[in-house]
Amino acid sequence: SALGFVTQRKLLSNLPQQTILFRLRKGGGVALGEVVIRPGENPAFRILREVQRHRKQNERSALSAAEFDSYNRIEVSMADIPKALANRKVVKDIRALAVRRGAAAAADPDAPLPLFASEVGSKVYQKYGPLRRREDILHKQMRGAGPREGSVLSQMLGSNFQNFDFYPNWQNILGKDFISPIADGGRLTYEYDLQDSVFVDKDWCYKIAVAPKRDHDLAF
Repeated sequence: SALGFVTQRKLLSNLPQQTILFRLRKGGGVALGEVVIRPGENPAFRILREVQRHRKQNERSALSAAEFDSYNRIEVSMADIPKALANRKVVKDIRALAVRRGAAAAADPDAPLPLFASEVGSKVYQKYGPLRRREDILHKQMRGAGPREGSVLSQMLGSNFQNFDFYPNWQNILGKDFISPIADGGRLTYEYDLQDSVFVDKDWCYKIAVAPKRDHDLAF
């Protein structure tokens, strides 16, 4: 809708200077109908086509060297806990501890039971042909029933544990092949939603949300 004002008129005198005051009076409102603008296709598809067209020049293996900041967060939880186990004191104590640490959702007895969480921030240097790789762990934090600080496994929870390059169509995770969101056939598996765009330096950058179409698919 639009709000207007009533038209008003006042006579002017012959004085060379004069002040005319108008008191605005509401009126003349207009109700506007709904306007819906729909693109010919999902606008995210055009961006995905450009990503796929430039895959050969942008994928990691096409680079002679790379340097990047890496952040990995790993969470392990137990779901569908039998009622007999959920009522045990040790389980209740773990839930209470998780709530005190900030996981308010853990207070729900039907919610997954958080067991372990780790956060690792690192600087990664990688050279190709021949492959050489170095990772400097800058920050790490681990909580729960898992590896302790300084253990061998704790040193493996950096980017080496989740070293993804999404340009290949398939990502192998723990022996299972997951289809990449930017794979050639990704539209058959994912829903895409262009959420935002921003101009960074000389480039337009886009934020696209992806969600699997089917719960049983091996997808991100």
